[in-house]
Amino acid sequence: MTTQEENETAENVSGSTVFGDTVDTKNFTEAAVSNHRTLADVAYQFCLGAALGLVVAGISLAISMPDFQRWNLLASVAVVLVSGLLSASFGKHFLSRLISFIESFPPIA
Repeated sequence: MTTQEENETAENVSGSTVFGDTVDTKNFTEAAVSNHRTLADVAYQFCLGAALGLVVAGISLAISMPDFQRWNLLASVAVVLVSGLLSASFGKHFLSRLISFIESFPPIA
């Protein structure tokens, strides 16, 4: 490739036209790199989701006053694990929805 062809290729990559709008693909790659999460971030999100899932499970157990049978405990563990996994997958989007769900419960007196 000559220098002129390289420049034209670089212009085509950084300024692609999609449906008449110029799209800067260089910003897309920078956004993808900045959106990349480390394992520590995923573990932190899982722990936050599991803690909030424990709150949801505790509220539901406090409202229903169960005998603490096996299925009650399994359902509580399932709520905690599922909320932790969803939080690790979707991050702040899921956590914000979960927090708004917790806030919708009436106060327990």
